[in-house]
Amino acid sequence: MERNQKPFIDWEALKSISMPPRPPKPERGPGDPNDSRRHEGPDPAKMAAMQKILAELEQPYMDSLLNGVDIGKDDTVLDVGFGAGGFTDILAKRAKIVTPLGIKDFMTGAEAEKHDIVFAAKNPAITKIKKLNSLAKKYAIVIGFADPYMKPPLIDELFKDTSVPSPDGKKPRQPPIPDRRLHYNVSWNLAYDLGAEPNIKIVDAGYTKTFEDEGAAIDYLRRIKHFEDEYLPVFKNNLAPWLIQNADGSVIYRREIKTYVLWWKPVPAEG
Repeated sequence: MERNQKPFIDWEALKSISMPPRPPKPERGPGDPNDSRRHEGPDPAKMAAMQKILAELEQPYMDSLLNGVDIGKDDTVLDVGFGAGGFTDILAKRAKIVTPLGIKDFMTGAEAEKHDIVFAAKNPAITKIKKLNSLAKKYAIVIGFADPYMKPPLIDELFKDTSVPSPDGKKPRQPPIPDRRLHYNVSWNLAYDLGAEPNIKIVDAGYTKTFEDEGAAIDYLRRIKHFEDEYLPVFKNNLAPWLIQNADGSVIYRREIKTYVLWWKPVPAEG
């Protein structure tokens, strides 16, 4: 596409109208454990602990996700929305300098210097293709779930039915499910419409860790999200399909998912 040509499709608008609206916040009473007035937002300490565990579970797959992408030992990398730093460590082994940029700073327009590589993985920044492009000198790299999950699927799988029910029987709000027809194909097209030649690959990735025994696996994985001990049998039942028993008594937790890696050489902003 010539750089002075207007795209046929407004991919940003198309994706925005494809998302169903979030359900309204339910009215809760003061005695309700799910009272929205008592929960102004996620606890930062708990979120950090969860991200750390998820990063540890993802670690065995991280190198394979970056294989084939040209990150050199003299490159500088801007790691956008670095989370628990799992990818930051991998990038640091390949590049000269890795600079973390918080997701809030990126999304609210904080100033950031250009880097050779701009990298974003599994956070809201991956949808901001034009902005990522503007900060990259050599490559922009985006990693996300190939299926349109709003959060790691293992959270819903492992912690299904482990929450304290509301007295009125109402379930907590669930995020809208994105339309798979408008997923990473939108990001590819946004990069293409900038004038780039984007590359994409689908990789088997996921979450895995080997434990001494089933008890150790339970103790570790339940730290991802708090629940009362009375729901432990439910959690064990949810976990069972994802455990592999070894002959020596150890167990492997493994939950594989398809992941996409999108990368492109940046193009100059239209002047």
